[in-house]
Amino acid sequence: MSQTVAIVLKLNDDRQSFYFQAELRKMLGDDAVISYANLPDTSKLYEDSTTFKALVKGVKKAQRLRDDYIHLHN
Repeated sequence: MSQTVAIVLKLNDDRQSFYFQAELRKMLGDDAVISYANLPDTSKLYEDSTTFKALVKGVKKAQRLRDDYIHLHN
């Protein structure tokens, strides 16, 4: 049975990210790498914006509700 895994890594720079993605695709195959995204640093935005904090809180709540639903019905 296949397994879908999501990980978040903190890499040094765009170049390291590029080569890491290339190695993943080489090692696992292009079909195995479903999604690969470089996430922006939002730490300053989180510190400075109450609106952004509220959005993050809403996303976390929605993810928790989704995960609870999956565990109950899967």
